[in-house]
Amino acid sequence: MCQIIGITNIKGLSKTQISTLTLTARMLMSSQKSGFGFAYSTTNRATKEHTYYVEKYVEPAHYKGIGTVGATKRSMEAAADVIDMPMLSSGHADDPTGPIIIHGRTATNAVNVTNTHPFRKKGWAMVHNGVVELDVHAHDFPPEEEKDREYAELIDSRYSSCDSEYLLNTYAFGKGHHDWVDWLSGYAATMTISPNNELIIAKDTKARLFVANIPKLNNTLVFSTVAGYAESIAKALHMSATPSFAMQGNKAIRFSAPNSDNEQSVVVEKFEGMTESYYANSKSSNSLGYNIGSSTATNRSKYYGGGSTRVSNHKTGQMEWIQ
Repeated sequence: MCQIIGITNIKGLSKTQISTLTLTARMLMSSQKSGFGFAYSTTNRATKEHTYYVEKYVEPAHYKGIGTVGATKRSMEAAADVIDMPMLSSGHADDPTGPIIIHGRTATNAVNVTNTHPFRKKGWAMVHNGVVELDVHAHDFPPEEEKDREYAELIDSRYSSCDSEYLLNTYAFGKGHHDWVDWLSGYAATMTISPNNELIIAKDTKARLFVANIPKLNNTLVFSTVAGYAESIAKALHMSATPSFAMQGNKAIRFSAPNSDNEQSVVVEKFEGMTESYYANSKSSNSLGYNIGSSTATNRSKYYGGGSTRVSNHKTGQMEWIQ
């Protein structure tokens, strides 16, 4: 089981404070040995549009604070062509503009930088705890159901080999958590930042999330897979947190981008949960929960965000840019 942390608003924190926060998260997630990464909202220096600062590590212990990737690669420049440095960073670390999402990984598939969270696509960024399977494929639909076939192809269009990317694709191309019931099986808790700097926290009834408040940090809420993480993070920042409370299942909560007064509007949504897969209950190797005759995937709205990321395609082994 992976561990995830999402914080609704870290505006005003310095790079030193963000290093303290993320190093605390890495320590709290020390049982997760297969990767560590985080993304937080910033503004593109050239375009002045929403973007992310991201760092990802296959070996969590390699992370020593904001800027570790750049400092490490500069120090190893002379030997760069003969060593493998499984770490990645992108963006600039100044001036956070809203949420941060953090992930400690216990792998269920290949351990590499490409499969390390957060995942990004079309301006979206996501971390996930759980295991999911794609229930419906393009070949399941007759030719006349073109929109369903197209959407199935989009959900299946992964640059990684990680199942979490199916969930990201539902946000990048469809209705996010509202699509899970018809297209996926398994269980999930996700933390997703949208192209307009919304933070969306969603979970089904099986995955666990807890929530607490840090009043002095923009009155921010902290969501985490383990109760008490908010208290440890607050203490590291010389602040205090409220007790943690369990989040209800099959609920999603959306936080808008902070306004000029550093306030965020909140919307709560209910959605239908997925059917458990083989990996979730170990009872059956069949993925259940979808009826081809009652497809509800047509007429899905699509979201297109800005930005691009260079990644390794697990199918071709080649580096490529994704939007």
